[in-house]
Order: sequence, then structure tokens, then C-alpha cells
Amino acid sequence: MQKLLIIDDSVPFLKDIELLLQKKYEIKTAVNGQLGLNYLRNENFTAILLDIKMPVMNGLDVLRKMKEEFSVPPPVIIVSDSGEVDTVVKAMNMGAFDYIQKDFNLEILTQKINNALENNELKKKVTHLKNLVDENYDRFIFQSQVMQRVNEEINKCARLDCDILIKGETGTGKDLAAYEIYKRSKINNSVFIQLPLSSLSQNLIESELFGFEKGAFTGAEKTHMGKLELANRGTLYIPEISSIDENTQLKLLQFMQYKTINKVGQTKAEPTKLNLRLIMATNEDLEKKVSENKLRADFFYRVDAVSINLPPLRNRKEDIPLLANYFIKKNSQKLLLREIEFDDVVIDQLSNYDWPGNIRQLSNTILKAIVQMDETSSIVDASCLPPAILQHGNISGTELLNLTNYEKAKRNFKIEYFSSLLKETNGNYTKAASLAGISRNGLDKALKDIGLK
Repeated sequence: MQKLLIIDDSVPFLKDIELLLQKKYEIKTAVNGQLGLNYLRNENFTAILLDIKMPVMNGLDVLRKMKEEFSVPPPVIIVSDSGEVDTVVKAMNMGAFDYIQKDFNLEILTQKINNALENNELKKKVTHLKNLVDENYDRFIFQSQVMQRVNEEINKCARLDCDILIKGETGTGKDLAAYEIYKRSKINNSVFIQLPLSSLSQNLIESELFGFEKGAFTGAEKTHMGKLELANRGTLYIPEISSIDENTQLKLLQFMQYKTINKVGQTKAEPTKLNLRLIMATNEDLEKKVSENKLRADFFYRVDAVSINLPPLRNRKEDIPLLANYFIKKNSQKLLLREIEFDDVVIDQLSNYDWPGNIRQLSNTILKAIVQMDETSSIVDASCLPPAILQHGNISGTELLNLTNYEKAKRNFKIEYFSSLLKETNGNYTKAASLAGISRNGLDKALKDIGLK
């Protein structure tokens, strides 16, 4: 049974309303605001009926304290006399869910309580879904100066009420940056919807963005809300923004300017007014696409008005050890249900590589290394890394001498030797075998033994 708290200084009113509601709800009453707050601190309530005019602590004071003390307070229905309109308006602006006059109709009061309870359940579901979304995104990790500047730009953009473009190479973390803007914004309790355009054909993109009316085209058997409408009062994130055709560019440009939409097949003259933030992303040179007539110039100028540039991983190498240790901890817990760590040599190898696929490639490489490692080991060593990464870096002799395990030192020496050999011969196995003074088959066997082939 749902539990209601009723706060009112009129004892007769409390007795009357308890008698009316006790068959449907569990009721607790408080004769003043302070007592009501004490109950709230020690018990869970699903909704509150709150009188506005009370001595010592009035209803507005109670609302103010609730906002200070509770991150997600129960929904509040204000109970007022007919002459308290201004105070009721203040209460609604402070977060009250609804109001009702004291000479209420029981049916109307019950409906308002049920609406408040439904709203409360919806908020819980939104919070739960938001937590699930949070789990799908990695932590925003950095220590480099270039990323400190990016972080400051994200903070600034989060505070602004405007659409944003995120630019960067594939795998630089554009999705995560978009989510960070949303998470730090004042609308972070609303929805965050992502529309991956790469998974849609051109003829579906427009209807997915703007929605369509029943009968708009063959197969449109019922009205469909587009992602823009679903994201109303929240955030819509559109990666690969350059992949939309000219007609959709024009419609999206009009939306960004007027914040209104017309569904595909809509016949009514009045468009739907929306209020949401658009975050877009691209890994392409949009100015080049404009010069090639593959992107409308007016669309480019609009989406590029406020933008953030994410640097490639090769330009923020100070962050690689932090990122690598984050990914190994995250993935080892998920795959092995235990923590493992990198050999120091491996961190050096990872830091020396240029990572053309950026953070995504680093994450996938570490995932593969965990799968390749010895099941009995708690250390990921160089033998678990792909040849391309090993060939790019060097393991110093000092590091080898500092290794206490002979077999491990021998293996790492072979990795260093053959990696340098392949690098010197530009991957020519025949030439490498000749320089090493061994047969081609002998080279193949040696490379397979240390995981370089």
C-alpha cells in the first residue's frame, strides 16, 4: 500500500482526510512542518499533501528544506485556501507537483494523488535507465594539458543553452564527450537519446529524426514519434552528422533555427514546438565536404557555430597509462572476475605506439591482451600485444636486467630482438631471416613462439 504524509496544522482537517483516504493508502499525519520533516527523514513516503499556511514553518519553508535535504523528494500536492493563489504559484515554481483547494472533491483529490504517484514511478524509471546508460559509458580520464582544455570547453558547453558539434578522428571519444556535456548540464535528469545514422538507410533517416504520420508512406500503419520529439526537454545526440542528405540537412537546419518539426506526411499547418539540445559529431572535414558540394554551406555554418575538437591519442600520450590501467581493470573484472595488471614494459610499448584507431583501438587491444594472457598469470606481458605495437616500440636492456624471472627476461629479449629486426627490414621476413642467420621456417617458428605471428 502506498504511504502518504499529510502535513497540516488543522487537526479536524487531518482527521477528516485520513478517514477519507485510509482505505486506499497508508496515512501518516503531522500537525506542523517541523514534525513532517522529521517523519520524512526517518520514513519513506510516496507522496505528500502539504498545507501552505501554517505557524512556525509554513509550506514554502517545508518545500525549501526538502530541496536542501533530499536529492529526490516525494511529489508534493499543495493544499490551499482559495485566496492563496500567489503562494501556490511560488510553491509550484519551487517544485510542488500539483495543488488542490481545501474544499476538494474526493474523486479529484484521488486522481491528483494517483498522478503524483505515477509521476514518482516514472522518475524512478528514468533514474534507473540513466544509471544503466552511465554504465555503458567509460569514465572521462585524462591528465594531459590538451585534454584539460577540452574538459574546460565541455564544462562551458554544458552550461550553455545551445546546440554543439564535436569534431575528432574515429575513436577519439566523441560519444563520451557528448555524454559528459549532457551529464554536466542542467537537463541531466531528462532523456539522453543517441541516433546512430550509420545504421540507417538515407530514406529512413528523415522519418527516424522527425517521425511520420499514419499513412505517410507504404507500411506507415500508425503515427510514429521521431527521435527529436522523443528527446523533447532533453538531449539528442547525432553522430556522423555529415552522412545525412541535402533534404534532411535543410529540415534539420530549420529545426535548429525555429525548434519546430513537421512529421513526414503531416498535413496540419501548425508545426510541433520542441525544446531540446542537439549534440552532433563528425570525424570528417566538413569544410572540405562543403567545397565538394556534399554538404550545404548554411547547414555547416549553423552546426559549426559552437564546437569542440577532440585531439587524437597520439597527441595526448601522457593519458595512455591512465587509460590503459582503466581499461585493464574494467575488462579484467568483467572477463576474469579478478584484477590483473600490466608489466611496466607493456605500458612503455603502449605509450610508444601512435594508435591510428585512437582510444577505441587501445581499448580493443587491451581486451585482446587479456584474452591472450596465461590463465594462471596476473600480469599482462609483452607477448600478449599485437606485432604492430611491439614493432613500434623498444624494450631497453636496463628494463630486461631489472626483470627477476629468467624465462620472462628471455622471452622479452626475443620480442625486442625480433620486433627491431622486423622494423629494420620493413616487415620483410626473408630479409629478416637472412640478417638473423636463421632459416625462414626458423624465423616463422620463433615469431609464433613469442606471439609476433
